[in-house]
Amino acid sequence: MLERTRQIGEKVTTERCYYISSKAVKATEMAPIIRAHWGIENQLHWVLDVSWGEDASLIRDTLAARNMASLRKITLNLARLAQSRQPKKVSLKNIRNLAAWDTAMRDSILGLA
Repeated sequence: MLERTRQIGEKVTTERCYYISSKAVKATEMAPIIRAHWGIENQLHWVLDVSWGEDASLIRDTLAARNMASLRKITLNLARLAQSRQPKKVSLKNIRNLAAWDTAMRDSILGLA
């Protein structure tokens, strides 16, 4: 069991999480594994929410929501690839906007140019 306490302003919340593993490990060995897992999860979902507005999506149909989630992840990966090719640092949001406004940029990202 892992107990997490978080404080935002005056509000303090405590959460208990239970993890199941086939390997017998000590808490000190498991903690970095759990932290690494949530670091990856938070990084992906934060970007999808902030740059792609995923939490604001009004799609409620299960299949459509899954399809849009897949498309968002594909476009995120394409944007990250395009970002890595830029001579100076450009935000993912700006890469997305450039692709929308500039057909040459969009074609370059999609590998059509």
